[in-house]
Amino acid sequence: ETGDFADYDSGAGKCLGLAFGSESVKQFFEVYYERSLDHELFYNDLPVGLGEHVRLYVGMRRYLMPVAGRQSRLVPFVVGGVVRHRFINRGDEVAGEPALSTIDSVFGMGIYVGTGLEIYLSSQMTLGFDVRASFWNWEGQPQATGENGTASTSAGIYYHF
Repeated sequence: ETGDFADYDSGAGKCLGLAFGSESVKQFFEVYYERSLDHELFYNDLPVGLGEHVRLYVGMRRYLMPVAGRQSRLVPFVVGGVVRHRFINRGDEVAGEPALSTIDSVFGMGIYVGTGLEIYLSSQMTLGFDVRASFWNWEGQPQATGENGTASTSAGIYYHF
């Protein structure tokens, strides 16, 4: 994380995505959801608890090679679009004390870009790796606003219909 809301580290989570398009033009519309937990929160460089970060990406996916699958084929892609972020400070639930941060939750919109690689395991199933960077403006509850940069990585099984 970089920016005004940068006082938490990486977490681990789940993702789910769908892409609709044409393999002949190698371009797809995508909807992609990520939810990560156990982000350690810091206040004055001291850990104060854990947080949850949810991201919803809506954009385009462009393959850089023909998508038609052959086993062991590598197919790179790029992604880009708009993203909605939600971060919830669960510091008080973990520490059993009031959260030291004055921000309970953060919501924001921004843009994202990324890249990835699919490795075909069969003619329709791939192992995919994805890296995304988003730049977003946030509004905190009950107070504060700012700008932030967020990066995420994921790995998963993709199925082409």
